Amino acid sequence: MEDSSSLRRRRVPGAVTPNACTECRRRRAKCDGKTPCSRCAAADKTACVYEIHPRTAKETMKAKIDQLQARTRLTDQILKALVHDEQSSVVVRQLRDGEALESIVSTISSMPSSEADDELMKTEHATSSADERSLARTDPSQSTSTEPQPSLDDLIPGKDGQSPPTHESFPHTPGMRLMSKMRESGAPQSTPGPSPSVAAEELPDEYYNSAEPWTRVTDNEVFINHLVSLYFCWEYPTFASLSKEHFLYDFTRGRRRYCSSLLVNALLALGCRFTDHPEARADPTSSDTAGDHFFEEAKALLERSSPSLPTIQALGLMSLREASCGRDDCSWFFSHQSIRMAVELGLHVGRVGLHGEPLSRSEREVRAATLWGSFALDQAWCLSIGQIPQLSRGGIWIDKPTVIDKIEVEEWVPYSDDGMPPVGERNSNQPSNIRSVYKSFCELSEIVNDALYMFYTPGGRLTSEKILATYRIHLEWYGSLPDELRLGQNFTPSVLFAHMYYHFAILLLFRPFIRLSFSGSAVSPREICTQAAENISQLMRSYRQLYTVRRTPSFVPIIALNSNVVHLLNSSTLIGSAYCVQGLDDLTDMCGCHGFAKVSVDIIRYLAHKWDIPLSHARSEYLDATDDPSKLCRPSLMSMNFFCPNIEQMAFESLMRASPTTPKPFHPLFSLFPNQGSPLLTITNHHSASTAYQDNLDELNQVRLKEDGFLLAPMEDVTEMTEVQHEDPME
Repeated sequence: MEDSSSLRRRRVPGAVTPNACTECRRRRAKCDGKTPCSRCAAADKTACVYEIHPRTAKETMKAKIDQLQARTRLTDQILKALVHDEQSSVVVRQLRDGEALESIVSTISSMPSSEADDELMKTEHATSSADERSLARTDPSQSTSTEPQPSLDDLIPGKDGQSPPTHESFPHTPGMRLMSKMRESGAPQSTPGPSPSVAAEELPDEYYNSAEPWTRVTDNEVFINHLVSLYFCWEYPTFASLSKEHFLYDFTRGRRRYCSSLLVNALLALGCRFTDHPEARADPTSSDTAGDHFFEEAKALLERSSPSLPTIQALGLMSLREASCGRDDCSWFFSHQSIRMAVELGLHVGRVGLHGEPLSRSEREVRAATLWGSFALDQAWCLSIGQIPQLSRGGIWIDKPTVIDKIEVEEWVPYSDDGMPPVGERNSNQPSNIRSVYKSFCELSEIVNDALYMFYTPGGRLTSEKILATYRIHLEWYGSLPDELRLGQNFTPSVLFAHMYYHFAILLLFRPFIRLSFSGSAVSPREICTQAAENISQLMRSYRQLYTVRRTPSFVPIIALNSNVVHLLNSSTLIGSAYCVQGLDDLTDMCGCHGFAKVSVDIIRYLAHKWDIPLSHARSEYLDATDDPSKLCRPSLMSMNFFCPNIEQMAFESLMRASPTTPKPFHPLFSLFPNQGSPLLTITNHHSASTAYQDNLDELNQVRLKEDGFLLAPMEDVTEMTEVQHEDPME
């Protein structure tokens, strides 16, 4: 009897191909992809035909198109290099040697892109020893490229092998020495002409126009240089979207590559906040008009500007200026336009241009500064008003600006309308550490970006464990700060502001949850907020003692407002009351240069009245004010009212046809400003007229909160103060 196994249907062995022959496809059978396939051979089929699947054909065609486009780009770059005398000989030799196109383009990318860039590097080296390495190399710790890091001597050689001359320091930080040298030598204050070594074909007309003034508001170039100096002394580099070295080089020479009239007017409008000079005001008798004339010209130029690096940078500066003036919606708009334009121009995609073209080191340096400055400013605004950012940190493929040792050790000197303090009285002189501050600030902005996506991404689940993990990341960042950025080692305005911003980020990470506690954790959101607010106030006191609050960065009033709200909640304690008084004093003294400080004072007065908290130790102007606090901070139809706490909630009872006595829906988060966002918890709000239904819903929400690690804090109201008494911090 024949073995039963031989009677079984034999399966065709072999691998299965994704593209079956026509016969196997007709029979819906598996095909091994051979010619002929096993099934056709076993059935004595003479024709075993394979047809290309349309999807496979499209993929193959797309791959060929991509290859041809890549080859075309390489060919274009080689042809462009053949035009330049300094590159053509190298390219021709490599072509004769039969080297691959990729290898030739790699060699071209490692060479200076133009005589203009090379001249810029040489001049920067000759005018400021601290600016030498700003164009030199990418940070090895951040870069993943295998491109060798050139030395300074390779990139910025001295003229004829001689050592570069040194100049006296300009009254603030590195980079303004070009203008300083012009003044010392008695040279006219007009914009200098082009360097004779810069080839005309390397500077298109739109990049060079020395006859066109940077601003039409004033022709007083000494005053213009004064405002530029004030900006770089007190506002730069936090939220800076421009590269100082490249900007100043083009600014002093009339070049339009990394400088523009729009950018200059925006910078001057911002610099006007730091001076009492009448020429800085549109109305010489009103400090509220400081910089208005420059800003109006900037807005007019913006309307007819095209997307470019200087335009992105100008939008960032205009955002900072409007934030200082108290026009939060305008500032938010300019900030968002800045980061959006940066993404549209592809500044976030890496070391090549939008169309794959190679970039010079100068271009990469400026693009990095522009992208990261816009990114940091976007995080600050989204953090302040509770929104999801425009760009995720995961979408940024460009390195942070390089830390340059010689720029780091350059001396920072406080500069004001009186100029520099005499050499013997320079008690605040210290290393600038500009690049380290900027790099650390960008890293903190990345952490803030993660926290914002955690809070405001729809569909995600926010838990106490995630918040605590983010808190630990903040602490790790603070613990990893280099020694030169720690308090006690460095106290420049930018370092003090970076520390303020860190505590500000911690405060807003926990403030929405001060009505809650975290199950299984000893961390108290309210205690963390209190500590952060106290640290901010202590930093403000140090800033006042060192420099006065008359010259503070643009975002300081926003940070001060949020810390003072926490002090107001704790004002029943001695320490809380003392900090509250100090906070009001700081905001009042900042009113001369920050319009938002005036708004903040009104917000504190309104909240004190709303929560029935007396300001008994405040200045007399608060106690003797005749205006009704309940009518302060009213919303405006012309504003988005991000910082307006006095928005009368429309009666949701009438909208839902409920009785006026219907209780408001349960919500455990603490929110000061109705038009700001709140973290997305997994709870349900339902405007129902049924009190019983609302009670059941409250119980369900509490169960959901507990599942996410949140518990209602043991307090009846968030404005209830602790009974613990502390020593007076002002002593």
